[in-house]
Amino acid sequence: MDALHDVFPEQSPVPSYLEKVELIHREVLGRDLIALYLHGSVVQDDFHPGSSDLDILGVVVSAINATKRKQLVERLSHTFLPVPALGLELILCTAEAVRTPVATMPFEFALSTGMEWGVQVETRGAASDILINIQLCREAALALHGDPASEVFGPVPCPPLRRALIGELDWHLKDLLTAKPGKATANAILNSARSVHAANTGEIISKSEGGRLWLANCPEDTVVAGALSYREGLTQTAPDTEAASLFVEKVRAMISAALG
Repeated sequence: MDALHDVFPEQSPVPSYLEKVELIHREVLGRDLIALYLHGSVVQDDFHPGSSDLDILGVVVSAINATKRKQLVERLSHTFLPVPALGLELILCTAEAVRTPVATMPFEFALSTGMEWGVQVETRGAASDILINIQLCREAALALHGDPASEVFGPVPCPPLRRALIGELDWHLKDLLTAKPGKATANAILNSARSVHAANTGEIISKSEGGRLWLANCPEDTVVAGALSYREGLTQTAPDTEAASLFVEKVRAMISAALG
């Protein structure tokens, strides 16, 4: 946990918040808690408080009963414990599930909460995008609780990872149907840009790095340049939804072709 204070500025409220999140999990789950990992933009040095969320992937011994799930929802909701970021994205999976990742990953508990999000909860479901989270943890994660991620998560096969990337792009396309130019369009574009690198190499870099890598190969791409400038706070104007959708569709076709 000491590493948290090396990642954030001295006055940042995020380390204290994450320490409270870890404590709540220990108090509610007890010995059923194996590990909690912070991953994503924070660990990749791409965290922007106004547009980035806090991503946590946790591992538990076995199924979580309804009483414990309710306690987690109550104590982690933004109204009870305000999130010092866009939101908190939390997923808990069993140790058995993460040891051998599969195309559609089962999970025990998923919670999204934030000022603009309210509280959204799912229990005992399955989702392909958890493979992306596992890969992110295997590459770089801060252990809030437990052993290093490389000792807990099994390797993610390339074909299922590519399908998970396509699934995430499909989510963006659906979201863009009702989104306005801003965080949603910039994130969709930059997430798509980094997905190309992930599909080719298996490595999931940050959104900003994905945008820069795309521009290194396509320096005249104004859509990606605009999204990157918006994310970095260099402009207040993000690409519009039509441009974002066209770019996501282009990347989706590229990754689909790689799958054959």
